[in-house]
Amino acid sequence: MNQVKPDAIVIGAGVSGLTTAICLAEAGVRVVIWTAEPTEETTSMAAGAMWGPYHVEPLDRVQAWGAATLDILRLLADDPDAGVRLVAGIEAAREPVDPPAWGDQLDGFRMCEAEELPPGFAAGWRYTAPLVDMPTYLGHLRRRLAAAGGHIERRRVTAFTEAVAEAPIVVNCTGMGARELVPDPDLFPIRGQLVVVENPGLTEFFSEDTGSSPDLLHYYPHGDTLVLGGTAQPICAASTCSPAGSAV
Repeated sequence: MNQVKPDAIVIGAGVSGLTTAICLAEAGVRVVIWTAEPTEETTSMAAGAMWGPYHVEPLDRVQAWGAATLDILRLLADDPDAGVRLVAGIEAAREPVDPPAWGDQLDGFRMCEAEELPPGFAAGWRYTAPLVDMPTYLGHLRRRLAAAGGHIERRRVTAFTEAVAEAPIVVNCTGMGARELVPDPDLFPIRGQLVVVENPGLTEFFSEDTGSSPDLLHYYPHGDTLVLGGTAQPICAASTCSPAGSAV
C-alpha cells in the first residue's frame, strides 16, 4: 500500500517549526516536519527564555504576534508539563530611559521605586511575564504534535523543490538555513551566549536594558538552575550587517 503523502511539510524543528506544524495538524492538516538535526540540537533548545519583543520587525505586525503569543503562554502556564511559568522580576537601566511600549500588556507592570533598583541603576520597571524552560517546552510541543497526528522525519533538504514535489504546502522554518535554501545572502545570525548554573535560591528574574549594546545582562530562574546571559552579537560582514532591531 502506498504511503499517504502529507498535505504540508514544515522544514525545521525548532520552536517555530514545531508550533507551525501543531497549528496545521490540529486544524486537520496531514503534516510532517523535516529536520536536518534532532530537535534537541536546535537553536531553540538553548534559549533563555523570557517573553518580550526583541530584535524583530516589522513592529506593527510584531505587536499583534507578540500579544497572541503572550495569551497562549499564559494559558500554558497552567499546564505543569509545558515548561512555562509566570515569573515576577525587574528590568532596569543604568541611564534614565522610557519603559517599553509593550509593558502595559504584562501583569503588574509598574515603574520601580528608587530603593528597589540595584546600585548604579537609574530607572526600572517591575512586571510578571512568562518564563519558558526550553528543553521542557520543546518536549511538550513534540508530544502535542504527535497527539495531533503529525510526525518528525530526519531529512536534510538541499532545495525547497524536494518538499514541493511531495506536498502542496511547504513552510520554511529553517532559520539560518534559509540563507542557502531560499537563497537569502543578506540573512545573518545573532549570536547569543548563555551559561546554566545551579540556582542558589532565586525566584525572580532580573534583566538589564542595555539598549543597542550586544552585551546583555540577565538571569532567569528555572527551579534548580539559573540561566545567565548573555550576548546579541551580529555575525556578518560589515556590508550586510544591519542595526539592532533586524528580523533574523
